[in-house]
Amino acid sequence: MQYDQADAVQKLSGVMKFESWIRFYFITEEEDALFIRIPDAAIAKMQELYPEHMELVNLLNNETITYEKSVNMVCQHMISHYDGVMFPTGKVMEVMDTNAFQIEMQLFHVWTQHHEEQLDQGMLDFAKWMELYEEWKRSAPVQEFVNKLNQAPMPTISCSTDTMH
Repeated sequence: MQYDQADAVQKLSGVMKFESWIRFYFITEEEDALFIRIPDAAIAKMQELYPEHMELVNLLNNETITYEKSVNMVCQHMISHYDGVMFPTGKVMEVMDTNAFQIEMQLFHVWTQHHEEQLDQGMLDFAKWMELYEEWKRSAPVQEFVNKLNQAPMPTISCSTDTMH
């Protein structure tokens, strides 16, 4: 099994970005709880465009959701579908602890926060999100920000046993 850390960062961060996209557009509040509710038409479109993410879609759809539960579900999905399958055993956790992964996720979080109004104007396809994100990421100010992040300790997004219950 070949392993390339940059590829692993890209694939694993892609799973987390896809889950964020789902939460952004398909979260609803019902009786003081948050749920992921994906309409059948959207599921059909996701199946057509993103078949690699359908198990995650099915895992999340119609579930109550909190940030912690979301992280737990995504981590469990990544470990069961990538660790020892697409990557050598133990690599998912290892990749998530890298600065490259942490910076990528922090950048994505910053991008979604700063572009929330634009993203909220109408539902954009996940591929369009990624196109806009990658364009933003290539800009000079963001590259300067990345250089600063590369020199600072990073807070971590983790699939530790503390977050997986």
